[in-house]
Amino acid sequence: MGKMKQIAEIIRNNDADVLRRALKSSTDANRDYVYFIGKKYSIADANQILLFMYNEQAKQNQIRRAERALDHIENPDSKS
Repeated sequence: MGKMKQIAEIIRNNDADVLRRALKSSTDANRDYVYFIGKKYSIADANQILLFMYNEQAKQNQIRRAERALDHIENPDSKS
């Protein structure tokens, strides 16, 4: 699986914090790189990826909320 597909899967699963924790661990250890999904990234690159992931995760969450609201409007008797 390509790196972007892996990142997309992480976003779909609301797991962007995995990268945040890896970044924190690397900076706490005074490393200038972080390992993420099998690749070594600079701290700056990893921060950019994290920003992208948080942005995309927020979009996905907004879509999910809108879909749930629409489902509730269309099917008010169903429990979700």
